Amino acid sequence: MPYSDIPSDFLDTCVSIAMWEHASPFSPDYTVETAPFGVRVVDDSLDATSSSLSPHSISKQEAIHHYAGLPSDPILVYRTGTKPWEQPTGFKPYRVLKELSPVFSHDIVYAWDDLGPEVCSCLDSLQVTWTSVDVVYLARARRDDGYPILWIGVKPKSLSYEDAHIAAVRCQELLESYKITDIEVEFRESIFTRSAGPKLLQPLPSTNATAGVRGPLTPALGLRIAAARAAPNAEGTGALYISAGHNSDKVYILTTRHVILPGCMAFTYALDSIQVQIGNHKLMADQHKQQLDDLEINAINAEQRTEIEGMLKEEEASIESLSQLYYDTMDWDIEGQRAISRIAYFPPIIFGTGEKKIHRGLGSHRARP
Repeated sequence: MPYSDIPSDFLDTCVSIAMWEHASPFSPDYTVETAPFGVRVVDDSLDATSSSLSPHSISKQEAIHHYAGLPSDPILVYRTGTKPWEQPTGFKPYRVLKELSPVFSHDIVYAWDDLGPEVCSCLDSLQVTWTSVDVVYLARARRDDGYPILWIGVKPKSLSYEDAHIAAVRCQELLESYKITDIEVEFRESIFTRSAGPKLLQPLPSTNATAGVRGPLTPALGLRIAAARAAPNAEGTGALYISAGHNSDKVYILTTRHVILPGCMAFTYALDSIQVQIGNHKLMADQHKQQLDDLEINAINAEQRTEIEGMLKEEEASIESLSQLYYDTMDWDIEGQRAISRIAYFPPIIFGTGEKKIHRGLGSHRARP
């Protein structure tokens, strides 16, 4: 799609969404009423300036923004570690965005089969209403400056600061019993729910402008799927592919029987993520245009102008590719257009199976509802 054919109102919408995505909640002119995707409300009791709070409490700002950048936007309840949280400052302070990644080549990976169930038992003994237990690597977005954490989800507003501190200390003692001393413990609010068309897009190299946002629309592992006709508001995720074999061209997708996300929202989020990227590139393109205007007014620097013009063309090319992807996938939202197959087999649910009655895998412990 040529850049000149992209509607200006569409680009303006993308810029607004992108600006909200990176909005500064610390700025005086920040208002939650402008949020296009809803508002997260946090109890005022999270304000650690109150003298009545526990010495283990955290500030309201840290609770809200410690995990800024994560898709689920979770609220921090408690964390170990001695490094204080630093609130962004300046004329227009921005949130420090975070991202998660798996933990590899660490002692906890090899100890998790035994350690994981012990952590769950420890939380149960302390009557912590936990919803998930994971081991992840938390870092600033696109930075390798993070740290591994034992990431524990708890039912919202179910865990006090004091109880979280006690549970964190017990978890650290468990880690130390396995000679693991370099992992922090963090609690977040989390709700865990048992999970109840057109040709898919091809994955592209990371150098392509659309690579980061087309993942949910490709046949890669983690493909979002739903039993659309039987349960139009329920969706799950494909886990792995199984070939029928014996010269058959049939391929099956293995997934859970249950549903984990509202079906309408996952696709909406995929489209939103494309618009955010378009908005980001449009902001950069506008900045380069302003730089060219400044050069015209102040001085003529042919080398600098050529460099900026090249960057401007790159931004516009990215906008063209992302906009084409957006319009190509909009039709997927029409009923029946996203049907790719049918359910082949779904065995009955059986509770309490297995020796320890719990799924044992790194970062995969889940509480029964």
